[in-house]
Amino acid sequence: MPPGELAKRAGIGYYAARRFLQHGVKNRTAAALKLCDFFEIPVDITQKVQNPGERLSRILRETWDGSDDHAKLLAKLISSTKPFKITHRR
Repeated sequence: MPPGELAKRAGIGYYAARRFLQHGVKNRTAAALKLCDFFEIPVDITQKVQNPGERLSRILRETWDGSDDHAKLLAKLISSTKPFKITHRR
């Protein structure tokens, strides 16, 4: 099915349909949920999504050796990423 036809029939945007046809569904967006509904795929939306802060805290706990020097190094490394911003597609 061409992306334009899928978009019309599923009630989603053309580019969302094209992404789905090329790469499948990777995120639980409104378009992904509409596609699941269109194809009659059951979706369990009660699944808990991990908070990014929880994930970062876990990684720090797993990485940090407990020393003050290592804490300072990790803080510098994290601070050095400040200029790099992630922009989200709309």
